[in-house]
Amino acid sequence: MSNAVELTKERIVRQTDADCVFTDGYGVRWFKYEFKYPHRRPEGSLADFAFDIWATSDQDAAERLASIKASAKIQGRIVTGIDT
Repeated sequence: MSNAVELTKERIVRQTDADCVFTDGYGVRWFKYEFKYPHRRPEGSLADFAFDIWATSDQDAAERLASIKASAKIQGRIVTGIDT
């Protein structure tokens, strides 16, 4: 059964869009992960919101989320962006 899971994971990696995966200068592959969370709107209804991060694996993504939960701080409002 674990072979079937690995084949599925490999198929998903092969089908990942180019803007959602890259290899860094050290040869490490990075994948984009999305995190979804419910948040109450000003009028009181719940809505789903999401953000994404780059991680090297499912485990790395889970560890990064744990770090975010434990220690993230607001750095300020973003007022512009530069595409690199």
